[in-house]
Amino acid sequence: MKREHVLVFQGAHVHLIPVAISVDGGEGLAFRKLPIFSVGMIRVAAHGYPNVVQTPEPLVYVIPSPAVLAPATADTEQTDGLDEGFQRAMETLFTKPTPQSVDGSKPTSPDVFVSHVVQTFSQATGIGLSDLGCHYAKDIKAFTRVLREILEWAYLVWLIERSKQQRLLDFRRILFIKDGRLAQVGVANSFRERLMKYFEDHHVLLVGVSKTSRLVAEGLTSLVVGQWLERQQALLDHGQFVIRVPEELLRASYHYERQWNADEENTFVMGRRFVMRLFEEVFHPLDSVTVFDVPTYLEEEEIKAIASALYAQRSVLYQGSIGSLVDAHMAASISHNLALGLEDTLLRKLKGLLDEDRYQRFRRWVQT
Repeated sequence: MKREHVLVFQGAHVHLIPVAISVDGGEGLAFRKLPIFSVGMIRVAAHGYPNVVQTPEPLVYVIPSPAVLAPATADTEQTDGLDEGFQRAMETLFTKPTPQSVDGSKPTSPDVFVSHVVQTFSQATGIGLSDLGCHYAKDIKAFTRVLREILEWAYLVWLIERSKQQRLLDFRRILFIKDGRLAQVGVANSFRERLMKYFEDHHVLLVGVSKTSRLVAEGLTSLVVGQWLERQQALLDHGQFVIRVPEELLRASYHYERQWNADEENTFVMGRRFVMRLFEEVFHPLDSVTVFDVPTYLEEEEIKAIASALYAQRSVLYQGSIGSLVDAHMAASISHNLALGLEDTLLRKLKGLLDEDRYQRFRRWVQT
């Protein structure tokens, strides 16, 4: 590791406003023996800084299993496989018309809102069906994985467009935090190229945060990273720094260059990789270590500001995490929100059946 790989952000004076995005769902486990029926709901949600950025409604998309699995109709070519069903479902998502009255803040229905978000994404980035490639039509697993990732990117772009239009604050102060690395597989190269061009043209402050990574999971590379963090913290006498992972270590960790090199032709990744320790006092060198990616167009001072914002959002949950991402996870969680919905329905039904004292006691019992 060279000196230029270390960025110290202690004393950074640029205060960014974090908006975190997370996604959940895609494949359910309700019908383990019938995998063709186990596709279900995808939920994408955001969490904004309280009282500064108004958190929008989550995107909820129910995968149309009958439409995906149904045989071709008279309007389509006959086929014996599922690939035509996947293609029809994706085509419907991208081409379904959206009423002009929908502004995104108060969707008239989940389907209309999803269509609005996807078409906003397509118009802003220029990404269309041809940019998706054909991998998603391979099988149900590929379809649901690519679909949930597309919806996550679409929601992120919709948030960016919404933030620019509302002008509630300086757009350049908003830090968009994506759950997971800045990468995309299973699509055509043009998808990544158009998406990154959009981010660069608007100079979006974007970071992808990964709790786990091959770099720090196991093996020699994890030992090297842990040793670097220990030594650098001892030299600085504090932990407010990040390390840009050198190419040599990335090459040793990944099998193919397009898995880590953002400059490689046909690369999967869309950012440079950094590591940081969220808490200085740890039992093990790799405890509370987080890995994050930033786009190649961001300057050093912007990276320092991003690192400072992540450090300010640190949480002790899950052995070190980013607080806003934890909240976004909760907002996107399908099981959590289904439970809340059932709880609300139960309480509303019982409110008219019990006297006030019994109802309040039951409500406290349910919510604790």
